[in-house]
Amino acid sequence: MGKRELVIAAAFILIAAVAYQLTAPAPKPGERRFSLTNIFSGIHRGMRANSASATVTKTGTTAVGPGVTELRLAAMRTVSLTIVGEKRADIAYEAALTSTGPDEATARAYAAKVGFTSDDLNTALKLGLTFPEEGQQNGELTVRVPARLLVRIEGSGRVTASDVRALDLRNLTGDVTFTNVQERITGSHRSGELNVNHAGGIELTLVSSQARLHDIGGPITLTARNGDCVIAKSTGAVEATLQNVDFTVTDQAGPVRVVGEQGILRVVAPGKDLAIDVRRMTVEVTLVTPVAATIVTTSQTLNLSLTGPPGLALDAIASDGSAIRVTDLSAEPTRQDRESRLTATVGSGGPRVVLRNSGGDIVIGVRK
Repeated sequence: MGKRELVIAAAFILIAAVAYQLTAPAPKPGERRFSLTNIFSGIHRGMRANSASATVTKTGTTAVGPGVTELRLAAMRTVSLTIVGEKRADIAYEAALTSTGPDEATARAYAAKVGFTSDDLNTALKLGLTFPEEGQQNGELTVRVPARLLVRIEGSGRVTASDVRALDLRNLTGDVTFTNVQERITGSHRSGELNVNHAGGIELTLVSSQARLHDIGGPITLTARNGDCVIAKSTGAVEATLQNVDFTVTDQAGPVRVVGEQGILRVVAPGKDLAIDVRRMTVEVTLVTPVAATIVTTSQTLNLSLTGPPGLALDAIASDGSAIRVTDLSAEPTRQDRESRLTATVGSGGPRVVLRNSGGDIVIGVRK
């Protein structure tokens, strides 16, 4: 909308407001007549009501019964949450809380009204914060918990957790970082950064996440839609079901299995068998050691890079009018009708690598 249109719109609003004030019935007893002055006065009062701010720090501990195995916490957009697992029998918390108010003393009083709650659910303990109606609060909450507990987190906000036994994410939204999780991270995450450095295993559903998973010791099972994900230097098997994801697996010791459609898939230096069965997805694979592989895609380019190269037996077919393009290999593809084929031994031979593409080219290159 240009300047001229804005001026015309503002003029119509002003005319309508004046016409309403001239023709509106008289207010009933106890009511105030509508006016622009009242509106702007209300806005001004609201701004002055929260013109100051103050911060208070609250600390405390909560007992944890011997039968409690799970801690439940809620992430909050206005309060960042840090969870630290320690060798301890109780839970300690420290909260730095800031509130707004009409003056500093009142803002401090509002901040002091923030409460810490606990609810004993037999085998689970639920902790949370309560906020006053006055002012607006934000801050940071650090919770130190027994390292033996499973920690369940839900809600939306910034979360950091380290040195806990296991994590269960209940549709967690926002930027989160997890370090040194002894067992598995399970649940779901969406719309934010997910960083994991060292965990026993992962079983997650991801939606529009930017995930970075590093040094995962056990199996990784992912169902992901949109977003992107990088898995690096992990040892367990990877199984992923993808929908329009930019997905990278690098230096993976365990086998890799990927199914899905659309997006981009990169696998660099897998240590064991590779099975890819996708549709309309660009696939880029770099093999450094001899591993058996079956790679199937459609409509997009399939790139295979052989570094070394490792000893392999290649079996490639590009159909539906597509081509096989080869560099630095003595073998040449053959073509018949709308299909291109290549059968070749690389080096001294080795595991069979099957490549199939329909409606997209297969590109094979060798790097010394």
